[in-house]
Amino acid sequence: MASHVKSVASEKDTGSEKLLKMKELCEQTDVTSGTIRYYIKQGLLPEPHKPHKNMAYYEQGYVDKIKLIKDLQEKHYLPLNVIKMILDEKGYDEAGVKDWLRQVDTASWFETQIENNGTQVMTREELLQFTGIDPVDFDAAVSYNMLIPDKNGQFDKENIKTALLASEFRRIGLTEARGFTIEFLALHYNLLEFVVKKEVDIFARNIIDYNLGSDEVLELSEKALEVLYKISPIMHRHFIKKLFGEILTHES
Repeated sequence: MASHVKSVASEKDTGSEKLLKMKELCEQTDVTSGTIRYYIKQGLLPEPHKPHKNMAYYEQGYVDKIKLIKDLQEKHYLPLNVIKMILDEKGYDEAGVKDWLRQVDTASWFETQIENNGTQVMTREELLQFTGIDPVDFDAAVSYNMLIPDKNGQFDKENIKTALLASEFRRIGLTEARGFTIEFLALHYNLLEFVVKKEVDIFARNIIDYNLGSDEVLELSEKALEVLYKISPIMHRHFIKKLFGEILTHES
């Protein structure tokens, strides 16, 4: 994946473009110097031009870069490490980045990053940083057993994906201010747990009558799971559309 985050040329002469001091950059972006330095340290911004050890100048383009990062943080609820992935992938073109965000399934894209990075488990802090899930939502998800740490307090890939979806839940606008708590997502977990227990019970009771070997049972169960994985989202969408249609018809 080719990075678009490159160092500024070492020469101070940049033609007619004015170079900014840190104070000017802070004023034009409404971002503190500490935050800007942190962006640079994390690789979100290129290194500035440094004619001397304690002197740094910033090209005018830094203003738009910083505003884009700030926008992705505050309006799209994306964590910095994910923003860096996006900038590495798409560069700093604001229109291009936002158009990509509108089209892509960000949760699936983040999952791809997990696979590419070879991530297996994360600590609480790593999970919060990577997924961007709000700490309050995280604690609520743990209390509802949506997120379950292992004996070492770490979270596996299934937990990471769940946290990504909880973060996406907020990013699309289903905020607590609008009455949406993590309990809304926990409802699905509780119902799915009930359904899964029923499925396993029926499967076990029926399969026992056929005297199948363990390998045959395993193969059949895996095939059954594939069907169930496919039918569940289809039926969910079906009932959602049906009920929303009834509500809209009733209101009109």
